Amino acid sequence: MNKLLILGGLMALLVGVGIAVADSFMGQIATISYHITAPSHSSHSSNDTILLMANINLGNLTAGQSGNYTTEAKVQLSSGYYTFKLNDGALEGEFSQFTAVLKFSNYTITLTKDHHESHKMYLSSGTYNITIVLYYTVSEHAHNATVNNAPLIIIKEENSDNGSVDGNS
Repeated sequence: MNKLLILGGLMALLVGVGIAVADSFMGQIATISYHITAPSHSSHSSNDTILLMANINLGNLTAGQSGNYTTEAKVQLSSGYYTFKLNDGALEGEFSQFTAVLKFSNYTITLTKDHHESHKMYLSSGTYNITIVLYYTVSEHAHNATVNNAPLIIIKEENSDNGSVDGNS
């Protein structure tokens, strides 16, 4: 019988401590998110390599908020035809306006929610430093959304030579 009383008393004590600890826990005050990109060692048969990927973090946004963000990427390409695409799926429909302007060499490519793919363009072999400028406005009717490391801008090598050869879209 004494064992039952001791066990019952111990359980009551543990429950009381658990309630006190749970009651004193108010919530998280910080979280962390990061992405580390190791140096690229391409194993593809082509010579295309992304030497520096742009990691864009717009932080905490609110409905109606506007802003811009500038970053850089660096790619090494073999001669060929390429298109650039804005992955509008990563925007989840939460932006009323979103524009990405890519500038490199003598090219300026503008990608938007409505015009999210560039014309096919010929690029010579070389290393390209690409300046990326984003302009955005969060929709007034935005929902809660969190996006982490989703692809935003994609470069794709095309295998034929028909299409536009200029860099403007």
